[in-house]
Amino acid sequence: SSNVLQREVRTSTGAQAVPQYMSNPQNRTWLRIVRHGNQFTGYSSHDGLTWWFVLRSAIPMNACIEIGLNLINMYPNQLTYASYGNVLVTGNSAPPTVVINDNAAAMDMPHTVEFDIYPNPADGHLTIKLAQAPASSGIIKVYSQLGVLVFQGSVSEQLQRIDLTKLPDGMYWVQYETHNKISTVQRLLLHR
Repeated sequence: SSNVLQREVRTSTGAQAVPQYMSNPQNRTWLRIVRHGNQFTGYSSHDGLTWWFVLRSAIPMNACIEIGLNLINMYPNQLTYASYGNVLVTGNSAPPTVVINDNAAAMDMPHTVEFDIYPNPADGHLTIKLAQAPASSGIIKVYSQLGVLVFQGSVSEQLQRIDLTKLPDGMYWVQYETHNKISTVQRLLLHR
């Protein structure tokens, strides 16, 4: 409910948590944290579709960790309440990742791969156009608005059609992932 996003990082067990504050335009209330080894990267969103890079920290941890959500009240001796929704945890696979950030280069964003989808809105027949011919097969994944994988197929050509006619009308996320796990997501509307 504010224009400030706060993160706290503790780099070892029992160490002091170091807070950092940053601007939170458009009251972004969605949070995505992606872990690759000991590298944690965070993104925020106001709608769950468009993501902005907000943090990157190297934190040594075991391969298997427990995660959780908590709520902190800044005012002592007062109760506070929160409702969490659309919580999704994935493991051993790459979830949909960030696509948009005006200052991506300045923030050392992970590399992305460029692709287009058309038509959009689509009637169920979709064309995937990669900016460059793939060195090897990539994977196209389609997720529902709730992050459920509803379609997966391989892409081995620069221009390839896929059939999504069995999916109901609605909003989806289309992710293209290269053989070395670099991925980009675009929003798709199916409407017949």
